[in-house]
Parts: sequence; C-alpha cells; structure tokens
Amino acid sequence: MLVAFGRAGPPRPAPLIADLVWDVGTITLSGAKGPVPVWFARRLGDPAVWAQLEALVGRRPPQEIRIILTSTPGERIPEITQKRNHIINVADVAGDAAKLAISPQVLGARVFPGQAQRRFPIDHSDDYGIVWLRGETLTFRSDKQRQLLGLLFDAYWSGSPECRTAAVLFEAGYKDGTNAFSKVFNGRDDWRSFIKYADGNCWIEP
Repeated sequence: MLVAFGRAGPPRPAPLIADLVWDVGTITLSGAKGPVPVWFARRLGDPAVWAQLEALVGRRPPQEIRIILTSTPGERIPEITQKRNHIINVADVAGDAAKLAISPQVLGARVFPGQAQRRFPIDHSDDYGIVWLRGETLTFRSDKQRQLLGLLFDAYWSGSPECRTAAVLFEAGYKDGTNAFSKVFNGRDDWRSFIKYADGNCWIEP
C-alpha cells in the first residue's frame, strides 16, 4: 500500500493489538514537519475494537500527526477523540483501487486539505468530504455521503436546489432500503443544519 512513499521501519508491521492494529513505521508526507507514523487497523466498526484503539492512541499520542489506515469503510468509522490521529479507509486514498496502492497526492490532500471556506454562508471541499457552514467544519468520510452531497450542491449552485429525494439516493448508490437521510447519516444530526426535505424533495438550505 505504501510503495509510493519513502517508508522507514521494520520490514514487517509490528502488532500493537493482536490481529487488530499494527505499527507500519513512518512515511514521508508532503506538508508534515517530519516523518509521519502509520498504523493499520481493522474491524473499527466493532465498538469493543474501537474502545481498544481509543485507549491505545491515548497512551501513545503522536508528536504531530499519525495516520491510521484501515480496511473499515469510511461510513463505519466513528469520530475519534484524539484529533491528531487521521483514520482513513485505504480505498479512499488509493491511486488505483484495483491495486490498493496509496496515492501520496490524495493522502496528502486528506491529511492537509489546504482548503478554506471561500463562499458564504456555505461551501465545501472539492471532494465534498468537508462542508463549511458559518464557521463550522463538518467532515463526511463515506463515499456515498460525498456522492450525495455532490448531487445536492450541484443543484444548489445551479440555482435550482430542489431534487427528488428518491432520485438522488439512487444516484448516490443507496439501496432501496435506504429511503431517508436519517439512515444515510446514521448516528449524526449535523446534516440537518443545511439539508432540508419535504414532500419527496430535498435541497441545500444554509
């Protein structure tokens, strides 16, 4: 996965939590002040595993930042309390999804977005993974959530913001069982501050 990076560390990942978390060494990442430690973790959607990881990063804080790569899909990764740890699904930063080789440019953009709110009261990053709303920063990790936000924002900027809810959910890749935004954004309510819906329609309204 890290073939495109300058990596330092042991030839094989060192286990930190048996069968769950490994230390992969450090990589050189544009934008970082020094070598960036990298871990790999799995099964982060399991509350027991997540609790172990939170405890581990609490005991071992990074000097600047740490990247924790994972096979867990972005929508199943909880919000970490230790903000210097960036938990990223491998497929989200792969230069070639078929090979799972991580792109230094894509990973760098995720860790150091280098973007700021340009339009007010609402704006978003190029990949719709970050939404800025009146000074508040909202982060969306799921590919499908970002796809959905892209559709809604495209309509918003076009001047015709209303979309058919069923149509945008289908186009974003949600199955028939996901028929409400409460299911799309399961476990969080901050989307309600800028996404509105009524009578089968939905739209951005900051």
